[in-house]
Amino acid sequence: MPGYPPLAWSGRITGHGTAAVDLDSTGILDIRTANLHPLLASEVVKSIRSSQFADCGPRQLALEYDFVMEGKEAISTAITVIVLSGSHFMIKVNPPKAME
Repeated sequence: MPGYPPLAWSGRITGHGTAAVDLDSTGILDIRTANLHPLLASEVVKSIRSSQFADCGPRQLALEYDFVMEGKEAISTAITVIVLSGSHFMIKVNPPKAME
């Protein structure tokens, strides 16, 4: 599961986007992200690359990601990952505390 990159968290970067993953029997062939800030896209790619896909023949997966900040400001990230469906994930954190 993806985390929330520290630079994206401190910069209050949120977003919704997708990843297309091309697979064959040997594993991941290609990953393409769309509509995500580069920091968030990098986290998605890292997460997918660390995943294992069982019994995969040639096929393409379409995955959807929401990076959300909600709740009270915090001094550190406590990440909650919610699986909205088999291919749609919400990565939720509290926003960073404003600098004083």
